[in-house]
This record gives sequence, C-alpha cells and structure tokens, in this order.
Amino acid sequence: MNRERPARPDPLQLFREIDALRTDEPAPAHPVDRFLARAIDVALAGVVLVVVAFGLFALIAEPVVDEPDPAASHINTAESRLAGAAGLAAAVAYIAATELGTAGRSPGKRALGLRVVTAESFDPPGNRQALVRLVAWAVPVLGGLGWWVAFFLTLPGLAGMAAFLAAAFVVGGPIFLRDDARGLHDRIAGTRVVSRRH
Repeated sequence: MNRERPARPDPLQLFREIDALRTDEPAPAHPVDRFLARAIDVALAGVVLVVVAFGLFALIAEPVVDEPDPAASHINTAESRLAGAAGLAAAVAYIAATELGTAGRSPGKRALGLRVVTAESFDPPGNRQALVRLVAWAVPVLGGLGWWVAFFLTLPGLAGMAAFLAAAFVVGGPIFLRDDARGLHDRIAGTRVVSRRH
C-alpha cells in the first residue's frame, strides 16, 4: 500500500493569508477599560475639587476662636459652601477641558490606551462632537449625582441616588450591552471609543 501523504501547508503562505486578513483598525474599547478610564478621570477631578475647595476655604474662612459662641453652630457655613461650589466648578471645568481639549484622549483614556474617534472614521471628533458627547454624558449623570448630594440621607436624596444610578445605566449601560460598545452619549454624538491594546 502506497499512501500519499497530504501536502504540508506552506507556512509562508499561511502567514501571508493571515496578514491579508489583519487590519490596523483599532478594536472597540473593552467596557471595563472604559469604566477604569472614567474612574481615573473622575478621581483626578476629585483631586482638583479637594485642592481648590480646601485651598479657597483656607484663604477666606475666618479663624475659629478657642471658645466659640455656642449659639453659632454653623461657623463658616457661607465660606464652606462658597469653597465647595468653587471646587465643584473647578472639577467640572477640569473634566470639560480634558474631554474637549485632548483630541479624544483624556488622562484616563491615555493611561489605558483608549481614544475617542468619530463613528465613521478613526479621526478624533471635532469640537462640536466632543461637546455634544460631553453634555450627553454629563447632564444626566451629574444632574442625578448633584440631586443626591444636595439631599444626602433624605427621601429626596434617595430619589436623587436612584436618578443618578438610572442615568448612569441609561448613558453607560449600552457600553456593556452592545457589540459596538457605544454608550448613549457616543450614539448621540456620533463617536466611539477604540483601543490600540486589543
């Protein structure tokens, strides 16, 4: 019995075929990477908030005397609210600046190898698209969060927490549920987040 052996595949030919199928297009960013990038950006914004709020409070607050008047239970309340509002404004300005002024690469996205591109191409979004994306994300999420913080540990505060979680799910939930990993803010703005790491 003379059996012919099947021809061995040519390894070079296999590599050529694989190379022809390979693309240099970045893949959609993994939802966990997107979540971690957002967490980094929010943590950095939190640092900005704390530094500005405490710094401003230290500059404008009246020193507390050794034995305060028992009737003055809210010493420096106006100053602390002003400092907190300034810190929050600085944190929001930081997020806006990093989302709008970095060609789709906030510090968190840059750390994880992610970038925002248009849905049609791999170009960074223009200023209008970046602004629409930011507003579509920030208004519902920060609105719900602001409501929760304003009424913390009260019934309206619980409703605010529910609004925050619902907004976060509506805006960010599709990132985990859709094959293209585009959130509501991405679909509204015509953008997507891609990764060079995968």
